[in-house]
Amino acid sequence: MNSAPQYQADTWKIGAGESLEIARAAEFLVCLEASAPFKITFDHGTKTNFEAGLSFKVPGGFSHVRIENPGASEISVRLGFGRGDLRDARLVLDGAVHTESISAPVFLAPGPVSIAAGAVSQLVTDDLERRELAIKNTDETETIWVKDQSDVGASGWPLGPSEGLVLTTSAAVYAFNPSASSVSVAIFETKGA
Repeated sequence: MNSAPQYQADTWKIGAGESLEIARAAEFLVCLEASAPFKITFDHGTKTNFEAGLSFKVPGGFSHVRIENPGASEISVRLGFGRGDLRDARLVLDGAVHTESISAPVFLAPGPVSIAAGAVSQLVTDDLERRELAIKNTDETETIWVKDQSDVGASGWPLGPSEGLVLTTSAAVYAFNPSASSVSVAIFETKGA
């Protein structure tokens, strides 16, 4: 068998209850399109179910394919036969694709949160509708610690002077201010149903 990479795709129509024999030497077969599921046999072997998006690879290759349409109406099948280490990066979708907007319908920007010296403040409560939370340390000299709990201590994520952070979380978020003076933190949230 020739080892040079090769690829060829063709489309066939197979009548209801009919079959099609294809003599073609290949190492792999990919079903690019099929109007309905069908049965396929490689080199007179065992019959198996096949449909759009499936592929079959035989390192030693095959030379004969039989396609059977068990359905009650004609089907159209587009198959790609190939040899070598070819990869098909196309995306094959069958049927309708449901999409949903992910832009948040609610934007909230409450006033800044003041965190007293050496204290922890809750910036936001648990909220399952929250999609994103933005936090900005508005202080020009002090670092705060963004945390998942209300304990006093320098743990979590350090947020330096004038730095910001965007989180994708619905959990409660706290901030610890280890400095000797109060620090102001600006926040905004996006929410969706």
